[in-house]
Amino acid sequence: MKKMCFILIFVLLLLTSCSTSGDTARMINTDNGEIAEKTFNQLIKAIEADDKASVRKLFSKNAINAEENFEDEILKLLDFYEGKIISFSQHETGAETEFDDKKAKKVLWCAFFVETNKQKYHIAFNLCPIDDFDADNVGILSFYIINSENWHGNYVYRGDRNHNPGINIVLEPPIEEY
Repeated sequence: MKKMCFILIFVLLLLTSCSTSGDTARMINTDNGEIAEKTFNQLIKAIEADDKASVRKLFSKNAINAEENFEDEILKLLDFYEGKIISFSQHETGAETEFDDKKAKKVLWCAFFVETNKQKYHIAFNLCPIDDFDADNVGILSFYIINSENWHGNYVYRGDRNHNPGINIVLEPPIEEY
């Protein structure tokens, strides 16, 4: 009986010592597509409203600080994006998670196709919904947008795969197919 109690207590300690906090566990276990779509909708709403402050709030502090003139990049994005959204489709959402003791980090790779009443776009972004290691990473890390007429790949658009921080507006078709 003592042996059984010892084993039970040991297992309980083992399970509880590796748990994460409630908020972290919820974020890690939330559907990646749901997180991506929520952020995407917030971003498109802010862009279509020409709301620079709301666009800025969606980006991580580290992404903002990596851009020399982040405010100018927001203005370029607002100028580049034309029309009001008619439809969109979520092409892909992948994730990478990292755990260490009671800390967690999650980065999503998101890809969308957007049709407005004036244009069609491919959008790709990296999103960090939680980072207990560096809170300044929380938000959109890198964002890419290209007119559909400039994307000739027969696969999902993912930017240039360099994940350059901030806003990346691609004006010409990529020279190299990856």
